Amino acid sequence: MDRSKKMNFGRRINATPAQISKQILPQQNEDEKFYREFYIYSTSFLTLPAGTPGANNSFTPNEIHIDSDSAFEFIKTIHRVTISATPATNIIAPANQFRLKYIDDAAGRNLMKASEYGTTISSTATALTLPNGAIIDNAFMPFIWPRPYVIGASTTLSVLAADDSGIAYNLYLSFHGNKVRPGIAPWKRKKYKSFMPYVYPIANVSNTSNPIAGTLIVAANNTVSSPIATDIDSDFLVLKITGRRTGGALVTIKDGNDRQWMDSPMHIDNLIGNGAFPNILPAPRFIERGSVISAMIQDISNVSNTIEMQFIGLKLYE
Repeated sequence: MDRSKKMNFGRRINATPAQISKQILPQQNEDEKFYREFYIYSTSFLTLPAGTPGANNSFTPNEIHIDSDSAFEFIKTIHRVTISATPATNIIAPANQFRLKYIDDAAGRNLMKASEYGTTISSTATALTLPNGAIIDNAFMPFIWPRPYVIGASTTLSVLAADDSGIAYNLYLSFHGNKVRPGIAPWKRKKYKSFMPYVYPIANVSNTSNPIAGTLIVAANNTVSSPIATDIDSDFLVLKITGRRTGGALVTIKDGNDRQWMDSPMHIDNLIGNGAFPNILPAPRFIERGSVISAMIQDISNVSNTIEMQFIGLKLYE
């Protein structure tokens, strides 16, 4: 074997810490005095009033309040539309017929000339049929804006929605993007010598004999907290999120000292992807070694709900 062309297997690579950082980790220019951290703002229109198809229907306004700790740049929008029925609730609606308006309130700026059909400026998680006939859910296919739009800290983004289907339903809308924070990115503050791809699944708190299994059973209309303890041997950089579910659910995630990943509970279909179409984060989330990622999951399907969620990224070794 030609030793000059020998591959580096496993997590060890023959390079300096600076070379590893430059080749593997998200970069921050030397003249930049800020870094980006993945975050999600969401808004929900529960029982959006039924309108008349094709008519000039009234809009329902919601305000998204941007936190005071940083500005926010949104890059992707994704939604889930559900209908209410008995005995099950929050069944996925067969159509996505609604119109949207976005207004940056502090700037007094409309982000569109007129109201737009929802599926032209947003998208929804999709079920895909494979060549063998198998169906995989939750292909994460958001609408991606041509460039990030920055909203100032302590300001509001107004989202206005109007039904165009003639049926009242629930609209869950999420804006994926980044908090723009001052300083040096946490993964740039250390000199890592090696790295390894790794997956942390949500913990199965309902099964004490197998507490780290990646499947969580949430009883109908119940809420379950799933703490995920990260290893003490390395920091972790979250780059993708995947998962599956058998019914609707609302999710909140935080890590470390109550560091939230989102401003409010969001529909699980607006968060997770699958292996073919994962949710690729626009910026990483940095998790310190030995800390905990906590997922709070609330069932809204009215039946027992089987949920999996995987946090995929890199272990960073000093």
